[in-house]
Amino acid sequence: HLNSIDSVLSGRADVAAIDCVVLQAVERDDPDLFSRLTVVTATAPAPGLPLITRAAVSKDEVTLLRSALAEVAADAGLAEVRARLMIDGFSELDFSDYIGCIKMKHDALITGYPVLA
Repeated sequence: HLNSIDSVLSGRADVAAIDCVVLQAVERDDPDLFSRLTVVTATAPAPGLPLITRAAVSKDEVTLLRSALAEVAADAGLAEVRARLMIDGFSELDFSDYIGCIKMKHDALITGYPVLA
């Protein structure tokens, strides 16, 4: 993302898609850089990126992973780390929660943007 921002600022690109977490981190960590940017528009809200594991993982292992993530989300000792990473919790979603993302891809295809980079 920082390379994309650099491309915009140097004139090598007119626009770049920067996810909201990265943009908030730039605003927090490099206000000077952020002040040189203008948000032109934004996509519709969508679920965060999924946390994945290998396909062969057992249901018991998935349960353990989810439990560990829930502990991380609740651990007061990790509050500063979570805040720095802008993580306030995790949600269990299924494929249907990503239908909006699929629609965005479909809309891009029918409007002439066949490759999303």
